[in-house]
Amino acid sequence: EGAGAPRPGLAVALADVPAEQRRTLVRWEPTRDGHLVVEGGPGSGRSSTLRLLGLAALARGWHVHTLGEVLAGSAASGLGTVVDARDPRRAADLLDRLARTRDAHPTLLLVDDLETVLAALALVDRGAGPDLLVALARSAGVHLALASARALPGTLLAHVGSRVVLGDRSKAADVSRGVPTALAGLGGSPGRAV
Repeated sequence: EGAGAPRPGLAVALADVPAEQRRTLVRWEPTRDGHLVVEGGPGSGRSSTLRLLGLAALARGWHVHTLGEVLAGSAASGLGTVVDARDPRRAADLLDRLARTRDAHPTLLLVDDLETVLAALALVDRGAGPDLLVALARSAGVHLALASARALPGTLLAHVGSRVVLGDRSKAADVSRGVPTALAGLGGSPGRAV
């Protein structure tokens, strides 16, 4: 990002600006843009995008927690709880703790493989576990970055402000994620987004 004071937001993508014959960083500023969801099929770069965001947040002194192994093995300062996506009790405990804790530091929760996390949480409190994630999305103080293979359930989607859709070779899959028909099915290398 160069020398000097860091710019607002976390770098999430590199955008082409054809009219100006250049590329620019796309930044996610959670306080302005709301929670983020990264959608795409297997191998599309969802986890890599979350990892990039997590490392950028840690470099800025944020507290970062994960549901999923996206930052497993990282020894970065500020990395908080890392919970296996298939561990419903620990996942529910982390969500509950984050919802009750107000921290002066910016806090980011990375949720990798959202479908697995929601399925695990459904095993908690007679199926009420996913409500913990929705409640956290409603509350202030913790920013969410979610990676999902499918469109989000409406109860969660209502609280997401930004979406990055990573292209697929399947036109139907892209269209179901909201990719314009003219761009659907073009796929490309992992990390290529619309």
